[in-house]
Amino acid sequence: MKTIILTILTLVLLHVATFAQISGTVSDTNGEKIPFANVVLLKNDTIFLSGTITDENGKYEFADTQNADLLKVSYIGYVDFSREISANETVIDVVLESSDFKLDEITISARRQITQIKDGAMITNISGSPLSKLTDIQHVLNFVPGVVLQNETITILGKGEPLVYINNRKIRDLSEVLQLLPDNIKNIKLITNPGAKYDSEVKSVLIINTINPTGEGFSIDNKLSIGHQYK
Repeated sequence: MKTIILTILTLVLLHVATFAQISGTVSDTNGEKIPFANVVLLKNDTIFLSGTITDENGKYEFADTQNADLLKVSYIGYVDFSREISANETVIDVVLESSDFKLDEITISARRQITQIKDGAMITNISGSPLSKLTDIQHVLNFVPGVVLQNETITILGKGEPLVYINNRKIRDLSEVLQLLPDNIKNIKLITNPGAKYDSEVKSVLIINTINPTGEGFSIDNKLSIGHQYK
């Protein structure tokens, strides 16, 4: 009987450990909360397991750590944060240090007003911001909260691959996005709860609105793509 009880307790503890929750807040060195920061869980420093973004109060939460051993946090204008996750750790509050740096000779600094929530969508304004001066759309997308561009695939943290539109037109191939020039992008809208307007299988929608209308044909990118230099 004792053996059975011990076995049940062991299984319960393993279950709790496997599905341990982690939550916390992300703020700057002045104590101000940072909304829309990317927070990801990794295994062995390279294997992506899960991701989310902080809410408007700088809070984040993972319902399941999925055996992750590293937490990483990033936001434009701040030094990337990484920290090993200790066993049974449930709360990790993160403080990001401000760090102006140069990307393609353009100085990027902390400007939280670039992204805002409007009508249930997260909108990142590109026009008039330092992001419009980057050399290619790949760099721009990697600075949009909640968006990850890897291996020529767009992924939304916690939602997988999104439905992508350029203005009101659904794209047929990612190459259509990669042809866009940063200085012709007005804003990028991310919808993580699409609702009845879209198919029930659609978990997220990414809408890239341009300043000048884009046609069905090909565009020519005459900008020189150069490496990035950190200051």
